[in-house]
Amino acid sequence: MAGLVISGCAAPDGRYPSLAVRDAERVSGEFTPQAQPTGLPVVQPDSGRIDTAIASAKQANIKFLSQSDEVSALVATSRGTGQESDVRARALVGVASLTSLRGQTASALSQLDALEAQAATSFAETGAIRDAQATVVRMLSAQDQILETLTGEDAR
Repeated sequence: MAGLVISGCAAPDGRYPSLAVRDAERVSGEFTPQAQPTGLPVVQPDSGRIDTAIASAKQANIKFLSQSDEVSALVATSRGTGQESDVRARALVGVASLTSLRGQTASALSQLDALEAQAATSFAETGAIRDAQATVVRMLSAQDQILETLTGEDAR
């Protein structure tokens, strides 16, 4: 009985659509895989961006060092004065300015970190970037020591 019911779906009398493969459903042609690259090219880091980051860090460091003596003198003069003292206010502004310059130096380091991450994901050489990072880290360490001396706290 079930065979008769199912055979009704395949009957060519036009009441039901045909289940045969239509011309639009036929696939023709040939598929060929693309050739795989034989070797990845060695990518070199962008030395211009490295140089720009180093130059930015050096510029901020030079400003920091040139202002640090004056700020150090202001801080020394302001010790023991009241909070309403003009000298104390200038010393605080000076320390804030040095902290801002330290931030600019750290920003250059973050640019170098981004370059290193980009180079590492593209299998590029990272030696030049790491050398630049080490240079900036030395600048930051010296700045941290100065700020720590001025504020009596760990500046990081």
